[in-house]
Amino acid sequence: MSPLKPSLVAIGQTGPTVAGGSVLSGAPAPSKSKGLEEIDALGQSLIKQALPHHPGSQGDFPNSTPQKIPLNQIQKSQPQSASAVGGAGVTGAPNGVPSSAMGTLTSASANPGVAPPSLLDLSPADRIGSPGKRPSSDPLSLSDVFVPLELVQPGSQLPLTLHDLNGVKVIVHFAKNQPQPHVSVMVVSTMSTNTSSVKKVLFQAAVPKSMRIKLQPPSATELPPHNPILPPAAITQVMLLANPSKDKVRMKYKVSYAIGDETHTDVGEVDCLIETSS
Repeated sequence: MSPLKPSLVAIGQTGPTVAGGSVLSGAPAPSKSKGLEEIDALGQSLIKQALPHHPGSQGDFPNSTPQKIPLNQIQKSQPQSASAVGGAGVTGAPNGVPSSAMGTLTSASANPGVAPPSLLDLSPADRIGSPGKRPSSDPLSLSDVFVPLELVQPGSQLPLTLHDLNGVKVIVHFAKNQPQPHVSVMVVSTMSTNTSSVKKVLFQAAVPKSMRIKLQPPSATELPPHNPILPPAAITQVMLLANPSKDKVRMKYKVSYAIGDETHTDVGEVDCLIETSS
């Protein structure tokens, strides 16, 4: 017998074969599973050669496992990624709650003892704006009493002269007007028979504390020089007296005026017998 010549080994066979494809006697039987693994390895090798190689891509190697990241590194990276979203940190906010809502809740919880005002807690006067309380009625008050001079009616009492000097006369006339049951009306008239003008005419009056007096604005403060042909000019001023207890009226007065460069002043006290209705 001639010596055997070596031949190509078939894919999937482990032992040598002779020409014609016969297997040498005594060689072990090929393993079918091992042959399939070799075919798979060859296919993977061909795929690697045909496709471009990207070292950073995990899709090139189906059997490669993803890189494992330690848990402590993941926890450190979470606050940074959370603070980068929207430029403001939302760490600690519940899932599904926007940061704007959390800001509202935080500001409300900052002052737990201060509750926002509610319209239900306000009384109707506070909602609409109640006017100021009116002061209690004062029987001595004359702030709301005003009697025009043209409505004054002369009374039955005789006039009372308070001052008659330097050609200047001051007379009190009693009227029958009674704007309130305890209020009496008088008119103070100042006349001049002086040939010079009388300026800065001022009349003042005071009464005891149990009553009150009010002087309305005078008609003028100056009197022209007297002309004998014409009636003397006069300054009139309405005076109101409140006397609810009907006490005896003791009035103090002061009259002052200027004639030329000289100032004259007269101070006196008089009993006013004012008739009041019972």
